[in-house]
Amino acid sequence: FGGYCSTLEGLPGATERLGSTIGQLGETWLTPNVGYKIHASCAANHSTLDVVRRLRDENGLTLDAVASVRVTASHHTVVHCGWPYVPGDIVNAQMSLRYGVAAMIATGSAFVDQFTPERVHDRELVDLAARVDVVADESIDALGSDHRHITSVEIVLQDGTVLTGGAKHRIGSQFEPVGRTEIVDKFRLLTDPLTGIDADGILDAVVDLETLTDTSDLSRLLAVSIGGAA
Repeated sequence: FGGYCSTLEGLPGATERLGSTIGQLGETWLTPNVGYKIHASCAANHSTLDVVRRLRDENGLTLDAVASVRVTASHHTVVHCGWPYVPGDIVNAQMSLRYGVAAMIATGSAFVDQFTPERVHDRELVDLAARVDVVADESIDALGSDHRHITSVEIVLQDGTVLTGGAKHRIGSQFEPVGRTEIVDKFRLLTDPLTGIDADGILDAVVDLETLTDTSDLSRLLAVSIGGAA
């Protein structure tokens, strides 16, 4: 959660612990463990959003068909993201598990297009978010940090049908990593609405980064003024 040595830790022995880690530099690589976000929200929401998207796709769900949703997650997730959704700024919506579930059911997406000033106040999404219940199961927390994104989802439809699903990890984590296809797709989604950039050039340069003699070409591609969608 941030900090270097004792700057934020402020506990006895910080320097010694840092020293023990330095001896392993170049031997243990942590980069492969870095998570990758495929949804534009707090990572604690992602495993639930993955499940909701799967249930939506498998059953052709629409917003009007859903009566209520119940999410069972870790205490960690509930504290960070499970509180009742009250429309506010974009970050508030990105943190909200209830809003993310509503957006995913309504559109099949919890990407940047669902987190705009207008969208986060949308009445239909706000109403559906109010029908999302999030409860804590502290036995999940007892499994340790690697298992903190375990989730189970129950969607009750207007006709009484109950759909259920679950996940142990979020897609994009070190346990369920994404590949080049997903990364390129996300890059395209983010850059397609923009003007003034050479998205293809940037993509080619990054994908073939190890073949570049220096980074000047990539720097030139990135040193541009970016405009929004027309």
